Amino acid sequence: MSPEIKNFMNRAIGSDIFPYEVIRVVSDKCVEIRRMKHKQTVFPKAFHAGGYRSHCSDNASQEYEYFSDESGEVLKVRYSEKRKAWGNKYEKFRMADKPFYFYDYNF
Repeated sequence: MSPEIKNFMNRAIGSDIFPYEVIRVVSDKCVEIRRMKHKQTVFPKAFHAGGYRSHCSDNASQEYEYFSDESGEVLKVRYSEKRKAWGNKYEKFRMADKPFYFYDYNF
């Protein structure tokens, strides 16, 4: 069974998440993607003493607008039946209905 292909992919690096758009479907198990630009529209406000510099208790309140980046690098990503995941040699991605960016203010 082939994996479902959606319009976006998100890539987690540690606790941060970066949005990508699917720009071309090569086959049922291979797509080309490009990282999207984003602009933060809602910022967290509740910072408290703790952690490295501070602790953000409303970290999940952040919101963003997303934009295509025509100048961005195009990556080829394949679905691995063995791993049951999208990725390439070094990275893993998740298919998504919407782009999603998340910056963890607690690091």
